Amino acid sequence: MLVETGPNRRRLYRPGDPAHAARRGAKTTPARPAIPPRYHPLLDWYTREYAAQRGLEPGADPLLPLRGSGRELWADEHADQYFRRLRETWVSRVFWDTNLFIYLLEGSSPQSARVIEIRERMLERDDATWDGVHVVTDGLHFPG
Repeated sequence: MLVETGPNRRRLYRPGDPAHAARRGAKTTPARPAIPPRYHPLLDWYTREYAAQRGLEPGADPLLPLRGSGRELWADEHADQYFRRLRETWVSRVFWDTNLFIYLLEGSSPQSARVIEIRERMLERDDATWDGVHVVTDGLHFPG
């Protein structure tokens, strides 16, 4: 059985995934005798590794139990004001994707002027530029 994780995206069902009420308790894998022996290792893999890889018990959430645990941090000031004050000393981390680098290197498009404005503002604020390995590889790929 497959589960839709987004538009045009599917993955194998795992126990605990949301399912239509009519499917609850229904078969999610084929019966071992009903499939050729050469596919038994796949069924074993699904049962042993994939289906067991749930991570959380159904209904468990690692964040909800934290509710109220920071109450003492904001005993004397509102949480919003606390975070505003805290962020004054933070360096912002700004992720740049491939297009920003291309617009900057290109230098003549309307987008490049906006990228230059953004970069200058980042330098004024002492922001950090973050990118990923895909940005480098995309930038090195030139159509042939």
